[in-house]
Amino acid sequence: MATSSFTRKIVITGKEAVDMIIDGLVSDTPEKDLEEIQRRKEEFEKNRKRGRELLVQFASHYKK
Repeated sequence: MATSSFTRKIVITGKEAVDMIIDGLVSDTPEKDLEEIQRRKEEFEKNRKRGRELLVQFASHYKK
């Protein structure tokens, strides 16, 4: 009796672990990934524009 109870606990624990792993893999929805990609693109574009402005400002010192 103790062995079957112990075996059942292992099986349930193993199933819960597998469910947790599956949930972790599935929880990365494309919507979150798309939002993250869009946010990074916007940051990249903002940094690119700022870098361009700084380059123009730097070059203006040598035009004088």
